[in-house]
Parts: sequence; structure tokens; C-alpha cells
Amino acid sequence: MSAWSSLRRGVALYRAVKAYLGTPLSLAEAKEVVKRRLAVRQERFLAVARMAVFEYPESPYLALLKQAGCGFGDLAHLVRDQGVEGALRSLAASGVYVTLDEFKGNLPIRKFGQEYAVRPEAFDNPFLTAHYVTGTSATRSRGTPVPISLDTLAEHAADLAITLDAWEVGPAGAALWVPTYPGFGLNNALRFAKAGVRLSRWFTQVDPRQYRLSAKNRLFTRLVYLAGRQTGVPFPRPQIVPLTEAHRIAAWIAEAKRQGMRPAVRTFVSSALRIAEAAQALDMDIAGARLLVGGESLSRRKRQGIAASGAVPIPDYSSTETGPMGMGCLADSQADVVHLFSDRHALITRRRVLPSGESVDSLLVTTLSPHAPKVLLNVEMGDCGQMAPAGCGCPLQEAGFDTLLQDIRSYEKLTSEGMTLPGVDFVEIVEEQFPRLFGGTVADYQIVEEEAPGGLVRLNILIAPRVGAVDQERVTEAFLGELRRRRPKSSIAEIWSQARTVRVTREPPRLTRGGKLLPFLALGAQPIHVGGADPVGAGRRGAGA
Repeated sequence: MSAWSSLRRGVALYRAVKAYLGTPLSLAEAKEVVKRRLAVRQERFLAVARMAVFEYPESPYLALLKQAGCGFGDLAHLVRDQGVEGALRSLAASGVYVTLDEFKGNLPIRKFGQEYAVRPEAFDNPFLTAHYVTGTSATRSRGTPVPISLDTLAEHAADLAITLDAWEVGPAGAALWVPTYPGFGLNNALRFAKAGVRLSRWFTQVDPRQYRLSAKNRLFTRLVYLAGRQTGVPFPRPQIVPLTEAHRIAAWIAEAKRQGMRPAVRTFVSSALRIAEAAQALDMDIAGARLLVGGESLSRRKRQGIAASGAVPIPDYSSTETGPMGMGCLADSQADVVHLFSDRHALITRRRVLPSGESVDSLLVTTLSPHAPKVLLNVEMGDCGQMAPAGCGCPLQEAGFDTLLQDIRSYEKLTSEGMTLPGVDFVEIVEEQFPRLFGGTVADYQIVEEEAPGGLVRLNILIAPRVGAVDQERVTEAFLGELRRRRPKSSIAEIWSQARTVRVTREPPRLTRGGKLLPFLALGAQPIHVGGADPVGAGRRGAGA
């Protein structure tokens, strides 16, 4: 690209950012936008399907729909007769759905006796104007690139504005405690700005210099700060606050309260729990603070731990590929319950049998927005959950978000401290790296995702006693070192190192109820038979809790 072309592109990008920041949504505007989107929900779904699937020859869904005998007219007929979700269930029953491994490009799509090899980029929205590119943390090696448009974030902001008002989060006194990488920090900062909430602080668990951003992302980040100053929406510079110093976030919240604000912090579930524990230990008053939490499941135990400090946890359900798909119900203070943002997504469940033999209600996601970064049509995200009509009468239901999603768990990904990896990533480490470095066989190692008594999630590396003497610290270092080597741009290894997430236990790998020995066990795939036997007869342990 010539210098002149680069300059023109930079100027156009700056103008786009300035226009985005200079036109925040009012609450009335946000409610009207969502009302309109819900009113034409069927039409939005069919418009996306026509443009990005049926009229786009490179769509990975075309072959599936053809094999199922479904043309655009057939789909439109299904939607008219059965509604969006009814049509999606009919498609799924006919074989039109995509598994997580197929979506990530780890496996070819295998349906109708045929095989279709696709790359993750094949699911990108071909009509989206991408202003920058982020990547998923839940991927192999470099991660799956996800294009992000300011139009996408503006759509998210309408749902966010309604949620923040429902939870009485004011226009000031908000902060982030998430890494600065675009998929985490920048997306959130820009959504908050569009929703009319100004960030007072930006804390990050990881040194921003760790990321080797592309030239495009570096330019975009600089333009965001410049445009923020020009439009009167300045963004705070990130301050490094490692997980071991959560008391600093608690102190900021307490000080904001003393100044008459109702502080709100966007962070990960485990990070919020650390804030709450620090506040209680140091007798800091953070009662009433809103902690908007995501990145991992807000289990009952974690919710109770956060609420014990007086802070209010607000769960969300989101992914890099979709953005926020739902946020917490005001009427439910006991479980992980969110109102689905059904103006932008349609979710159905499909019964799925896991390798362990367990059955789960896998969530299939479909995007309804022409600004979605990925075109999703019945795509698994590796999560399971339960859906039900809302009957709470809270402001989110009144706004039109009348479907609840609850008991959300991952069955194909391991998650801790907001950092997520698919279980398939651990197979090579467990089956090749560990036996090579420490002896034994593939049957002697396993990684298990477990919730500790305080609510924090740990990754427990099980090593069969028959392997002999093993330096446990060296095992942990080898595991984290392998993660650093595989994904040098990710903050996963550093955050897990700070949090002491990875533990080593000398016990035989655990078997599933069906007697299977798997290299990893995700929390969402449990309950499991935890009294596993040494697979080669080195002895048995009694059943555990």
C-alpha cells in the first residue's frame, strides 16, 4: 500500500472512530433501537440468510442446506410457519448445524455422508467493514481472527445501555479490570463509551507491552485515544494491577463510593471474587458496587463469595465471535441466569452425547444481525445450558428480552480466571509432552477443571503414582511454558501463573461413568466418576466427592 493510500485510510478510520464516539446512545434511543429490531426479527434473520448464505457462493452452509433440500423459499416458509427458533430446530434435526471443532477448522464438516473442509475465516461476515481485528483466546496456536466493526459495537451498545440502566449503573464511576488486548479491553471500552458511560479507570492484569499487535490494531488503538480526546470522551491509560493486588481495585471502589458514586467494574468472574475477598479481608466498603462479570461461569459458590462483600455480581454470556449474548436477570440473585439478547441472536438447544458418555443440551447460536463479525447458523460454541421463558418482570424482560438462559457451562473448553482454551488443545500436551518429559504413558496424565472451595476454578494436572518421583513445580512450569510457546500473543500463561491456577496432584487419572479415560475433563462435562482407577492396574482409589 502506498504512503498516500495509507494516509487516506488512516484519515477515514479516524473519522469513523470520531463519529462513533461523538454520537453516544441515549437510553430512549437504545430502547427504540431494540424495540425495532425485535419487531422485525424474522425479517432480519431472513435478510442475513439471503445475503450471507444463499447469495454468497463461498458460504460454508450452502452445501449443508442443499443436502437437506432447503432453499431460501423453503427457509422463509419455515420461518413464517414455525418462527425463527422453530425453523432452526427443523434445520438442526435435518443435519444443518456446525460443531465447535468444525467451526474452528479443527475438523472438516461431516454431514450427509460427505465431508467439507473449511477454514475458520469462511464464517467471517463477507459484507462487514472491519475497523480492526481481534482473536479468540479459545483456539490453537495463534487464535482465530475475528473482524470487528464499529457498527457491530454500536449494536452491542444498545443492549448494554438498557442493561446498565436496569442495574442503575450511572454515567460515571465505571472501570475495567481486563487485559488491554482488543478482544477484551478495547471492545468493552468502546461499548461503554457508545452506551454513554465514561470510564474512570482502566486496570489490566497483564502488561500491555506483552502483546505484539498488528500495525492495523496499533493504529486503531492510537486513533481511539486521539478521537476520545477530541470528542470529550477521553479513555484512561491502562494501569497494571496483577491478580495478587486485587486490594487496589477494592480500594478504588471504596474511594469512589466515598465520593458519592456507585462504582461499576467490568472484569472476569474470578477477578471479581478476588476483589470481594480483598475487600472483606481489609474491611473495605464496596457494598452496592456493580461487578459486571464474564469470561467464565458465575457458579452459585462464586456468586455467594462476591455477594458476601456487599458487591452485586452481574453475569454476562458472550464470546469474541458474537459479542454479548445476554446479561444478568435482576430478579434472580442465586444462579447464573441471563436474559438473552434476542434482538441480535437466536439460540436453540440440541442434545449432544460427549466423549465421556454424558449428555448435555448443547447451545446452537444463530446471528440475526447484518453487522455480526461471524455468520452463524446453528453453530455450537462448546457450551450447554437451559432456556426458559422469562417470568421475572424485571426491566430487561420489559425491554423485550423475554428468554432466560441459565446453568451455562462449557463442555469442550477449560476456563479459569476468564482465560479459556478448548480441551482439544491439551491433548498433545497430555499425550506427548508430559510422557516425553516425565515418563510414563498417555494413560498416566490428565487435566481436570475443578472449582476450589472458595469458588475459584483450578486446572488440576493428575499424574498417576506409578510414574515415580516427579518435580511438581517443573510440571507446572512445563505446562505454562508450552502455552507461552504456542500462543506468544496471549495473556493466558501469565494470568494463570499469577493466579496459581495450575496444580499438580498425584493420583490416577479419573474415569467417566462409562469407564472412559479422557485426556481432559471440563467442569461442564461433569458429574464424573471421580474415583478413577489406575488404567494399568497400579491400584484403585476410593470414590471421591
